[in-house]
Amino acid sequence: MNGKEPIVLFDSPEAAQFKTVGVWVSRHGRPCSDERCARYDGCTHYVCEECGQPYPKTSYCIPCHDKMRRAIFDAMPKMPWDTTTPLVIFNTDIYFFDVGDLLEYCADNEVPPESLPLVLCVPKETPELDPDDFFYDVLGEGGDVPGEIVKAAEAFNAAVQAAGPLSWCEGTEAAIVTAKDIGYEEQKQ
Repeated sequence: MNGKEPIVLFDSPEAAQFKTVGVWVSRHGRPCSDERCARYDGCTHYVCEECGQPYPKTSYCIPCHDKMRRAIFDAMPKMPWDTTTPLVIFNTDIYFFDVGDLLEYCADNEVPPESLPLVLCVPKETPELDPDDFFYDVLGEGGDVPGEIVKAAEAFNAAVQAAGPLSWCEGTEAAIVTAKDIGYEEQKQ
Protein backbone atom coordinates (compact mmCIF):
# COMPACT_ATOMS: atom_id res chain seq x y z
CA MET A 1 0.00 0.00 0.00
CA ASN A 2 3.05 2.21 -0.15
CA GLY A 3 2.67 3.59 3.45
CA LYS A 4 -0.90 4.75 2.89
CA GLU A 5 -3.79 3.84 5.19
CA PRO A 6 -6.01 1.14 3.67
CA ILE A 7 -9.47 2.07 2.35
CA VAL A 8 -12.24 0.70 4.60
CA LEU A 9 -15.81 1.09 3.27
CA PHE A 10 -18.82 1.91 5.44
CA ASP A 11 -20.43 -1.52 5.15
CA SER A 12 -17.17 -3.45 5.47
CA PRO A 13 -16.84 -5.87 8.46
CA GLU A 14 -13.56 -4.12 9.24
CA ALA A 15 -15.32 -0.76 9.85
CA ALA A 16 -17.21 -1.95 12.95
CA GLN A 17 -18.06 -5.07 14.91
CA PHE A 18 -20.87 -5.87 17.30
CA LYS A 19 -19.62 -6.63 20.82
CA THR A 20 -21.51 -7.09 24.07
CA VAL A 21 -20.34 -4.64 26.73
CA GLY A 22 -21.22 -5.06 30.41
CA VAL A 23 -22.81 -2.05 32.10
CA TRP A 24 -24.13 -1.53 35.62
CA VAL A 25 -27.77 -0.51 35.82
CA SER A 26 -29.28 1.04 38.98
CA ARG A 27 -32.65 -0.08 40.33
CA HIS A 28 -34.12 2.93 38.50
CA GLY A 29 -32.96 1.50 35.16
CA ARG A 30 -30.23 4.10 34.64
CA PRO A 31 -27.03 2.73 33.09
CA CYS A 32 -23.82 3.64 34.90
CA SER A 33 -20.21 3.28 33.93
CA ASP A 34 -19.26 1.61 37.20
CA GLU A 35 -20.77 -0.35 40.08
CA ARG A 36 -20.32 2.40 42.69
CA CYS A 37 -22.25 4.91 40.57
CA ALA A 38 -25.11 2.44 39.98
CA ARG A 39 -25.30 1.47 43.64
CA TYR A 40 -25.38 5.13 44.72
CA ASP A 41 -28.18 5.87 42.26
CA GLY A 42 -30.18 2.86 43.40
CA CYS A 43 -29.72 3.05 47.16
CA THR A 44 -31.66 5.14 49.68
CA HIS A 45 -29.43 4.61 52.72
CA TYR A 46 -25.84 3.95 53.79
CA VAL A 47 -24.68 2.02 56.85
CA CYS A 48 -22.85 4.11 59.45
CA GLU A 49 -19.29 2.90 59.95
CA GLU A 50 -19.45 3.86 63.65
CA CYS A 51 -22.73 2.36 64.88
CA GLY A 52 -23.79 0.10 62.00
CA GLN A 53 -27.22 1.72 61.65
CA PRO A 54 -28.65 2.85 58.29
CA TYR A 55 -28.97 6.56 57.55
CA PRO A 56 -30.31 8.43 54.47
CA LYS A 57 -27.73 8.76 51.69
CA THR A 58 -28.38 12.49 51.43
CA SER A 59 -27.53 13.03 55.10
CA TYR A 60 -25.28 11.56 57.77
CA CYS A 61 -25.76 9.43 60.86
CA ILE A 62 -27.32 11.99 63.18
CA PRO A 63 -26.77 10.08 66.47
CA CYS A 64 -23.07 9.55 65.71
CA HIS A 65 -22.66 13.13 64.49
CA ASP A 66 -24.32 14.44 67.66
CA LYS A 67 -22.09 12.18 69.78
CA MET A 68 -18.98 13.49 68.00
CA ARG A 69 -20.11 17.13 68.41
CA ARG A 70 -20.86 16.52 72.10
CA ALA A 71 -17.36 15.10 72.59
CA ILE A 72 -15.91 18.28 71.07
CA PHE A 73 -18.02 20.40 73.42
CA ASP A 74 -17.10 18.28 76.45
CA ALA A 75 -13.39 18.70 75.65
CA MET A 76 -13.63 22.51 75.74
CA PRO A 77 -12.16 24.30 78.73
CA LYS A 78 -14.91 25.44 81.12
CA MET A 79 -15.18 29.04 82.34
CA PRO A 80 -17.76 30.61 84.68
CA TRP A 81 -20.09 33.02 82.88
CA ASP A 82 -19.73 36.67 83.88
CA THR A 83 -23.39 37.34 82.84
CA THR A 84 -22.29 40.04 80.37
CA THR A 85 -20.36 38.14 77.69
CA PRO A 86 -22.80 36.84 75.07
CA LEU A 87 -23.41 33.09 74.94
CA VAL A 88 -24.33 30.73 72.11
CA ILE A 89 -25.64 27.19 72.18
CA PHE A 90 -22.75 25.13 70.80
CA ASN A 91 -22.77 24.68 67.04
CA THR A 92 -26.01 26.63 66.51
CA ASP A 93 -27.05 30.17 65.80
CA ILE A 94 -29.00 30.57 69.07
CA TYR A 95 -27.37 33.49 70.91
CA PHE A 96 -28.04 35.01 74.33
CA PHE A 97 -26.94 38.60 74.90
CA ASP A 98 -28.07 38.89 78.50
CA VAL A 99 -29.50 36.93 81.42
CA GLY A 100 -33.05 37.77 80.31
CA ASP A 101 -32.56 36.15 76.89
CA LEU A 102 -31.23 32.97 78.51
CA LEU A 103 -34.00 32.88 81.13
CA GLU A 104 -36.67 33.28 78.45
CA TYR A 105 -35.17 30.47 76.34
CA CYS A 106 -34.94 28.15 79.35
CA ALA A 107 -38.53 28.90 80.38
CA ASP A 108 -39.93 28.52 76.85
CA ASN A 109 -38.14 25.19 76.35
CA GLU A 110 -38.53 24.00 79.96
CA VAL A 111 -34.81 23.27 80.30
CA PRO A 112 -32.40 24.34 83.03
CA PRO A 113 -29.34 26.25 81.83
CA GLU A 114 -27.05 23.44 83.05
CA SER A 115 -28.48 21.16 80.35
CA LEU A 116 -27.55 23.52 77.51
CA PRO A 117 -24.15 23.27 75.80
CA LEU A 118 -23.38 26.97 76.21
CA VAL A 119 -20.23 28.54 74.79
CA LEU A 120 -18.77 31.94 75.57
CA CYS A 121 -18.75 34.21 72.54
CA VAL A 122 -15.81 36.23 71.31
CA PRO A 123 -16.10 39.57 69.52
CA LYS A 124 -15.44 39.73 65.83
CA GLU A 125 -12.73 42.24 65.25
CA THR A 126 -13.82 45.30 63.30
CA PRO A 127 -11.07 46.14 60.83
CA GLU A 128 -9.47 49.53 61.03
CA LEU A 129 -8.61 51.53 57.95
CA ASP A 130 -4.98 51.90 56.92
CA PRO A 131 -5.03 54.59 54.22
CA ASP A 132 -1.67 53.53 52.79
CA ASP A 133 -2.90 49.96 52.25
CA PHE A 134 -6.40 51.03 51.17
CA PHE A 135 -5.19 53.42 48.49
CA TYR A 136 -2.11 51.44 47.44
CA ASP A 137 -3.50 50.54 44.00
CA VAL A 138 -4.69 54.10 43.35
CA LEU A 139 -1.55 55.97 44.34
CA GLY A 140 1.17 56.42 41.79
CA GLU A 141 4.64 55.19 42.58
CA GLY A 142 5.98 57.16 45.54
CA GLY A 143 2.61 58.92 46.00
CA ASP A 144 1.30 59.90 49.42
CA VAL A 145 -2.22 59.81 50.77
CA PRO A 146 -3.47 63.39 51.26
CA GLY A 147 -3.51 64.63 54.87
CA GLU A 148 -7.31 65.11 54.88
CA ILE A 149 -7.80 61.45 54.05
CA VAL A 150 -5.29 60.37 56.72
CA LYS A 151 -7.17 62.49 59.32
CA ALA A 152 -10.51 61.03 58.19
CA ALA A 153 -9.08 57.50 58.51
CA GLU A 154 -7.82 58.28 62.01
CA ALA A 155 -11.29 59.58 62.97
CA PHE A 156 -12.87 56.45 61.48
CA ASN A 157 -10.46 54.22 63.42
CA ALA A 158 -11.23 56.09 66.66
CA ALA A 159 -14.96 55.53 66.04
CA VAL A 160 -14.34 51.82 65.39
CA GLN A 161 -12.45 51.49 68.67
CA ALA A 162 -15.10 53.43 70.61
CA ALA A 163 -18.00 51.45 69.13
CA GLY A 164 -16.80 48.12 70.45
CA PRO A 165 -17.72 44.82 68.82
CA LEU A 166 -20.25 44.92 66.00
CA SER A 167 -20.90 41.18 66.23
CA TRP A 168 -19.99 38.06 68.16
CA CYS A 169 -19.19 34.47 67.27
CA GLU A 170 -18.77 31.16 69.05
CA GLY A 171 -15.57 30.98 71.05
CA THR A 172 -13.53 28.04 72.27
CA GLU A 173 -14.54 27.97 75.96
CA ALA A 174 -17.67 26.38 77.38
CA ALA A 175 -19.65 28.50 79.82
CA ILE A 176 -20.50 27.32 83.31
CA VAL A 177 -24.01 28.58 84.02
CA THR A 178 -26.25 27.31 86.80
CA ALA A 179 -29.94 27.93 87.41
CA LYS A 180 -29.02 29.62 90.67
CA ASP A 181 -26.59 31.99 88.91
CA ILE A 182 -29.30 33.43 86.70
CA GLY A 183 -32.36 33.04 88.93
CA TYR A 184 -33.97 30.31 86.84
CA GLU A 185 -35.38 28.44 89.84
CA GLU A 186 -36.97 31.63 91.19
CA GLN A 187 -38.58 32.33 87.83
CA LYS A 188 -40.13 28.84 87.67
CA GLN A 189 -41.93 29.36 91.01
